[in-house]
Amino acid sequence: MAPVGGGGRPGGGPARGRLLLAALVLLVLLWAPGVRGQGGPQRSAILGMRLTSCSKSCEINTDGIISVSEGSTVNLRLYGQGLNSFSSNLISFTEVDNAETFHNSTECPELTKDLVVQKLVNVSRGDTSGMLVVLTKFLRRSENTKLYALCTRAGVDRPWQRWTDKDSLLLMVEEAGRLLPLWLHVLIIMVLLGLSGIFSGLNLGLMALDPMELRIVQNCGTQKERRYARKIEPIRRKGNYLLCSLLLGNVLVNTSLTILLDNLIGSGLVAVASSTIGIVIFGEIVPQALCSRHGLAVGANTIILTKFFMLITFPLSYPISKLLDFFLGQEIRTVYNREKLMEMLKVTEPYNDLVKEELNMIQGALELRTKTVEDIMTQLQDCFMIRSDAILDFNTMSEIMESGYTRIPVFEDEQSNIVDILYVKDLAFVDPDDCTPLKTITRFYNHPVHFVFHDTKLDAMLEEFKKADNRSRKRVSEKNKRDFSAFKDADNELKVKISPQLLLAAHRFLSTEVPQFSPSLISEKILLRLLKYPDVIQELKFDEHNKHYVRHYLYTRNKPADYFVLILQGKVEVEAGKENMKFETGAFSYYGTMALSSAPSDRSPSHPTALSRSASLSYPDRSETASTVPLAGSSNQFGSSILGQYISDFSVRALMDLQYIKITRQQYQNGLLASRMENCPQFPLDGCTLCTENSADKAEPPAVDETTNLLNERNSLLHRTSHESAI
Repeated sequence: MAPVGGGGRPGGGPARGRLLLAALVLLVLLWAPGVRGQGGPQRSAILGMRLTSCSKSCEINTDGIISVSEGSTVNLRLYGQGLNSFSSNLISFTEVDNAETFHNSTECPELTKDLVVQKLVNVSRGDTSGMLVVLTKFLRRSENTKLYALCTRAGVDRPWQRWTDKDSLLLMVEEAGRLLPLWLHVLIIMVLLGLSGIFSGLNLGLMALDPMELRIVQNCGTQKERRYARKIEPIRRKGNYLLCSLLLGNVLVNTSLTILLDNLIGSGLVAVASSTIGIVIFGEIVPQALCSRHGLAVGANTIILTKFFMLITFPLSYPISKLLDFFLGQEIRTVYNREKLMEMLKVTEPYNDLVKEELNMIQGALELRTKTVEDIMTQLQDCFMIRSDAILDFNTMSEIMESGYTRIPVFEDEQSNIVDILYVKDLAFVDPDDCTPLKTITRFYNHPVHFVFHDTKLDAMLEEFKKADNRSRKRVSEKNKRDFSAFKDADNELKVKISPQLLLAAHRFLSTEVPQFSPSLISEKILLRLLKYPDVIQELKFDEHNKHYVRHYLYTRNKPADYFVLILQGKVEVEAGKENMKFETGAFSYYGTMALSSAPSDRSPSHPTALSRSASLSYPDRSETASTVPLAGSSNQFGSSILGQYISDFSVRALMDLQYIKITRQQYQNGLLASRMENCPQFPLDGCTLCTENSADKAEPPAVDETTNLLNERNSLLHRTSHESAI
């Protein structure tokens, strides 16, 4: 039996030693309660030890010897009796030569300082086991391994005795050296972790970009998106090659990262856990979340790195990609048919910038080939229609306006017999009090009516509309363009554009509101010709920087004027009277009616002007002669009266851009003559009794001071406004 201090058996084999150690442990466990029950002092005895754990690599080798790395902390489980926290003073180690000859002696001539024994901890309740912590120092440079044996003693004053079985041996080996410095090792790990994230993100971001989508972005994206798409589109066309390169690079980086972490940390389990956490968080979750939202920008900015790894992995990834192309075929691109495109627009409605009206228009355009006119047109019984013989009085106009439609069919006899189309805008200047017949408006505008079969497709209908519309014409080539400006009428270049509605309103206003243009003097046909005459309708551009510019004045006080003005659009300022009263007027205010009438007796007459029988509106300038025929003179003479010079006693200045009618005295007199010639085409040179009688009945209105008229109109307007306010 071994000594109490733990001495060994000089000649015992390993198997026999283990058997005896187990028997001693059992004996101690059975005997310890009895000894403790006797109440006498108990001496510590060490029976054996077992490796529990260490901070670095450690193991029990094939010879049964505990092997630990240098510079590590080793935890050993000790078995014995009477163990306590001070039992560590009875334990030490000594250096031996080898495991084959160390059992020849049981003495511990010299204790080693390479192994530092710490305090015994975690002693069991029966004082039969405890955890001994041993710190191993580093070996010398010339040493690769060192073998140590366990030494124990019975008391602090007793000699040390060495254990002789292999279970008590501890082999300290040299730690495996690093190929790279620590800082470089850590740097490479961080770079590999970043590359892992890049490959994972590019795998999701680039492969999610459809080649068709990239072509769309190149054509209609922002400038930055177009630049990104142009960079990515060439490599994205090689889908399988790109996929293989990214996957090979990702696997290579992840494998290298795990190996380097294991070499740095030194523990297999910790290295696996660290690499797993790092790859999942920084190599998968974060980059994929980023690239799923900004794949276009990330892919374009890392295009050089992607091409580099495609070149590096070319020997392996390119053949694999060709095999995939052969077995799987070319990559199927995303293509939307008509139904899918319509559904995509509906699903993405909350996220796109299309309003509901635009979405309905797009949906209607996609259904042009499938729908017929019968599917979209309003049923005849549901249409708002109007009879062709209707009178545009107040009730009819109110009914039209309340309907809310801009185009109204006009039928004759029965609703299926549609003869015209009425545009509501044609009624803008129609006065309900005039009770104008509807046929007058429809014949004036003469809008075309299209008739089609009920099964006509909408696309064919659209083509028909395009052909019928004069504005929808094909662009012609400008080669061999010829210049015909020499044959162009110069007057047409200065002609002012006016809408038909405004022209009709001006015609009716002059005919009904201005006595000088009443049908008794000038027929409506001649008046319309007069309004269409060049330079009658004019425009004035207002200069904001020079408001009192001379050209802004239509009339200037005490200056002669031989024309009449009717304001169509814009505002003017009128200054009249001795008190220089100023007031503003707008559209359909007129001035200079006295300039068209005969000269008063107190005004100096101008040179007489002869109007021959062939005078017309096309020739306003006639040669002056000494002989004239008075307009309202004797019954046997017919011609124009002697016209005096008119000097305005008021000023009219433009306040903004103007569009107005300007009729000169000569044009007005020609209009009078043309109207009388129209009424009496066959008359002798010395006159016509009927015409003279009519001319006597159609005497010109009396000449009244125009300033008085302007002030009276201004006062009546103010009185009407105050009266309405009082009401």
